[in-house]
Amino acid sequence: MGPRADTAVRRGALSSSAPTEPARPPADPIRGEPIGEAAGPGGAVPVLRSARYELATGEGFGVHAHPEHQLVWAPRGVVDVRVGAEAWSIGPTQAAWFPGGTEHDVVARRPASVHCAYVDPWRCPAALAGLGPAALAATPLVCELLRFLGADAADGRERAHAEALLLSLLRPVGGRVVAPRMPRDDRAVVVARALAQDPADGRSLEQWGRLTGASARTLARIFVAETGVPFARWRAQQRMSAAAGLLDEGLPVGVVARRVGYAGPSAFVAAYRRATGRPPAASRRGG
Repeated sequence: MGPRADTAVRRGALSSSAPTEPARPPADPIRGEPIGEAAGPGGAVPVLRSARYELATGEGFGVHAHPEHQLVWAPRGVVDVRVGAEAWSIGPTQAAWFPGGTEHDVVARRPASVHCAYVDPWRCPAALAGLGPAALAATPLVCELLRFLGADAADGRERAHAEALLLSLLRPVGGRVVAPRMPRDDRAVVVARALAQDPADGRSLEQWGRLTGASARTLARIFVAETGVPFARWRAQQRMSAAAGLLDEGLPVGVVARRVGYAGPSAFVAAYRRATGRPPAASRRGG
């Protein structure tokens, strides 16, 4: 079953085909009219529309692309966004940016609300138009603007000002919480699922091997071949990814550190900063 759209939101926001370069702005797939026709101060309105979705754990949109640029924000929960072999996690303090034509997917790690904004590529600021897939900082002001634009309550002039302000505030973050790829081999899957349930589990590959019936060398080879990274790095990614969700819940940094396997807050803070370029406190809801 696909994602459930909010009842106040128009359906059909997702397109499965990548765009070709048109001679004129394409038709809005919802309204059936040329995009960018709603007039505002200084010309057409750049943000075409907003859509909200409620996703259950493991639910996603499937790989797809849009003619428009897309901004994805999860005000509740944590989602993994995927572009090719790359994936990262976003929660309330980050958003994901996909240029038009980029094939991508969005999957909820746990129940999540997802807010999408679609931007006319012909009227996008140059700084964003040249940006590849990226994680952006969802500052408190950015979040409030996304909520305001998603409510569809503003008139044309107010909306145009809010859209222009939103696009001017979007900035890439220095680092991202990488969402680890899952292995396919049954033996490695046992290990991956156990660590997803308990990131603090510190068993070695030798210990996991005795549990799964595979040697440590075999498990190490499987993780590199199927996830692209050695087991130690995969586990570190899993811990950071789990930490992002716990921080989103508002848990203290010390509690999060223990739950994901760090002996104390200082080691966790250092590891999180290395992985994301920012301290854990910046990833907490309202942080």
